[in-house]
Amino acid sequence: MQTPPEDPNEQHVVNYVPDEISVVISTEGIQDPAAFYEHVRSRLNRQITALLKAAASGDQPIPGPLGADLSPVVLVQRFGGDRAVLQPLRRAKPRPTDQTAGEGPASSSPWISLRNGRAHHLYFGLGRDPVPVGKMDVQRLHLGLESVRELVLLLNRFARTDAEEATQWKIRAIAPNWLTVAYQFACGCPAGLPLPVESQRHRWRFHFRGPLLKAMDEPARAEVLVAVLDTCPTQVAVDSATLRFPGNTLLSEVHKDVPMDSPKLAPTGFAAHLEGCLPRLQWDMQNGPVHTQPDQFAMADHGLFVAGVVHDVLAGRGRVHLIRILNDYGIGDLFAITHALAVLPSLLLQSESTRLVINLSLGIDLPIPARLLDRWLPQVAGNVKALRERGPEVAELLDLLHANLRDVVDGLTERGILVVAATGNDALRLDVDPGDPPPPRFPARYDDVLGVAATRRDLHTASDFSNRGELAAPAWPGDVSTFGGSVVAASAPDQPATTDPVDNLVGIFSGPSLPGGAPNASGWVRWAGTSFSTPVVAGAAARLWATRPELGPQEVIAWLRSFAHHPRTGPDPDAPLEVPVLDVTQR
Repeated sequence: MQTPPEDPNEQHVVNYVPDEISVVISTEGIQDPAAFYEHVRSRLNRQITALLKAAASGDQPIPGPLGADLSPVVLVQRFGGDRAVLQPLRRAKPRPTDQTAGEGPASSSPWISLRNGRAHHLYFGLGRDPVPVGKMDVQRLHLGLESVRELVLLLNRFARTDAEEATQWKIRAIAPNWLTVAYQFACGCPAGLPLPVESQRHRWRFHFRGPLLKAMDEPARAEVLVAVLDTCPTQVAVDSATLRFPGNTLLSEVHKDVPMDSPKLAPTGFAAHLEGCLPRLQWDMQNGPVHTQPDQFAMADHGLFVAGVVHDVLAGRGRVHLIRILNDYGIGDLFAITHALAVLPSLLLQSESTRLVINLSLGIDLPIPARLLDRWLPQVAGNVKALRERGPEVAELLDLLHANLRDVVDGLTERGILVVAATGNDALRLDVDPGDPPPPRFPARYDDVLGVAATRRDLHTASDFSNRGELAAPAWPGDVSTFGGSVVAASAPDQPATTDPVDNLVGIFSGPSLPGGAPNASGWVRWAGTSFSTPVVAGAAARLWATRPELGPQEVIAWLRSFAHHPRTGPDPDAPLEVPVLDVTQR
């Protein structure tokens, strides 16, 4: 079932930053990145000017629905007489009270060097009047989003070039600056609101069984680090929570062993331009508690919960870093996380014997397949003949939309880093058929990433909210699933789901109140989602890798997956998540 396109919520959906694009470039090396940035901007602006001039004259080089989808109607109206549509990306300075203020990077350059200088990501703004999302009315938001859609498609179809320049570079792709998110109806988690736990004295621990436990308990031969890139509470908040809940032993251990936001990679005010961009925790964005009281649904402790899970699974056999890359609502952008991932390996891998696992209980907010074609190529989407005739071209255009993230992940894999990512919590959406979970979100869908789906406590039943994993193929080892809990489905479209009080993971929380307003009674909360099955697997992979550091990331994934079992019998034993299950319990 698909929600009709006239759904009034559609005009408020924000998947990427309005009026910002990313240009992915291959190069043999850049001596002066600032000069190179301006050189590319100048060249692209000349091409954009020519393309808009041709469009204004009625020239449509591609006939039919695809040509209509590639027509820059909004761009011609906004920038028809502008010879410099692309402007250097500049972030607004944060307010003095911005919660991200403190020691750390002062700013982020609009260019990022990756893969030992063989790739550069250049970020540009559109137009000379940048406006933060929170200050855009619906019409201005539509213009900013539609301008990005038109320009990305136009440049990927007509302006990419293989011509070699004196600097030996070529444009590989143009993509939006996608939001990176960790909330329902997007990527990562949570799938529902957490529930408080009354007692702070009980210690919930993760337990592994059989051959997996034996392999994890072999002597460690190398240090393995797990970097959790997520939301993050302030150090002061965790200090205070430790004093309030002295009986919460895991909170005390994490407080001792995991400094908050270290190393600090996000610059001051890194998410100021996203103020007013709220998570879609309920289907109806214009009514209900999340709309009327958004401040009650901040989730700075999402990352703390994840880091606590990793810390418990590692059991002293590795170190955890919690790094803030999302704002307190679980929202960031690809620009910020790319900057962080570009420098993270050099900061943490101080020895050749050290191994690094990156936990991403998040992903980019690229729409699920049922929505992607409708939003990006609406004329083609409704025309079977055009899809048949233009299938390969349509597939390439859609694949280029996330080329910026794919290039980042490829660079991490080349450096021998294992990325573990949540598959997402989309299966309870109103536009998804029950029992037919969507495919993983990106980056969990990439072959080199270990994607993690969620099952219920019984380890045989798929969590109702979980996206599926990806089957193994001859060239790569595939994904897994494990315990991620369950939710009580929302009672109405304007209400959020809540965590199942019986089927859930228990973890640490420092804030005085939980998302939704319930008081924090013990520093423990019950939560469910693929965000929390993901750190279970990341921690297990890290413990295994420490025993055999000579393995590469793909070999670690294959080894870990060898301990998984089919959740059911029959002709399709891994359905509906399509991946085997790791035996993990918590009690």
